[in-house]
Amino acid sequence: MMIKKKAAFSEYRDLEQSYMQLNHCLKKFHQIRAKVSQQLAERAESPKKSRETESILHNLFPQGVAGVNQEAEKDLKKIVSLFKQLEVRLKQLNAQAPVEIPSGK
Repeated sequence: MMIKKKAAFSEYRDLEQSYMQLNHCLKKFHQIRAKVSQQLAERAESPKKSRETESILHNLFPQGVAGVNQEAEKDLKKIVSLFKQLEVRLKQLNAQAPVEIPSGK
């Protein structure tokens, strides 16, 4: 029984860590997307800004804004899929016999 508890605790910690990493990536993704949108808006308003940022944006995103959006959508779908897998696994763990999980002390 002790081995089962250790395995469940270890799996719970792994899932918790995966969740935190996915959540961090999702937040960074939204920050980057907002920054790019801001740069594009500023570029549209100012010809000077447009010239300054055009080469930078082209170097960062050679496939253009449409390509970036396509890649972002694929990445977001992957993240959503991973969250769903994580949710299913957590439900499976919750359905198992109750196991006391230490508070990390």
